[in-house]
Amino acid sequence: MIRAALSLLLGALLLLASLQVTLLLLKVFLLIAAAALLLGALPRGSRRTTKRRTP
Repeated sequence: MIRAALSLLLGALLLLASLQVTLLLLKVFLLIAAAALLLGALPRGSRRTTKRRTP
């Protein structure tokens, strides 16, 4: 009985830990995606301005 309860407790803790890790990874991925979008949008704008300036 004690072993089963302990294994259940460990399983629940592991599940919670994995959920927290996945949430953390999701947050990091979203931050990286947002940064990439911002960095991708900024050079495009500068390129457009340079294209307008050259002719």
